[in-house]
Amino acid sequence: MEDIKTQTGYNFFYVKSHLKDVKPVTFSVVNASLQEVMELLCKEQPVTFEIKDRVIILKKRTAAGVQIYALPPVRVS
Repeated sequence: MEDIKTQTGYNFFYVKSHLKDVKPVTFSVVNASLQEVMELLCKEQPVTFEIKDRVIILKKRTAAGVQIYALPPVRVS
């Protein structure tokens, strides 16, 4: 992740516990987009990603694809 951060200027946002089962990956690319690199990085890993503004958000992958965080109920009176 540090190489991607250094080369692109993008920051990462993630929950540390979601990365505990991520396996190390090494690969080289030339003239690849950030999207393509992240797809390679997350392939067959327990995380997926979203790029928003200049931040790469890593999310825990679930059987359905991406973990969804539910907001607490709001009471309206």
